[in-house]
Amino acid sequence: MFLILTYFIDLGHYDYLHDRLNASAIEHILPLSIALKMLWETYPVIPGLLALFLFAFAFGWGLNRFVFRRLQPVSKPFRKWLKVTVFAVALLLLALGIHGKSSQYPFAGVKPIFPQTPSSPPSP
Repeated sequence: MFLILTYFIDLGHYDYLHDRLNASAIEHILPLSIALKMLWETYPVIPGLLALFLFAFAFGWGLNRFVFRRLQPVSKPFRKWLKVTVFAVALLLLALGIHGKSSQYPFAGVKPIFPQTPSSPPSP
């Protein structure tokens, strides 16, 4: 819920100043009465909060209805070797994902492609 509220605040900050939310936003909040008055006059506060609470309620209801009720207790637990294997594979995939690619050097964005013959004339 806190993360969704943070995204709403970031969206409002970007709409107002055309810049992502950063530490400079504290300068705009310090006179709190002026900031709240601007917020109340500029943005639809009541419909936004109502939409946020309705989304949270619907998400919680859907999670309870379609996920928690369908979970069945496991009849027999997984074997230890299966747990270790799944953990090792997940850890390996995480390490490869953090590194970016499987070669020695980490991923550094799009690599430029240089021509093999630098003396070739430029195309018109």
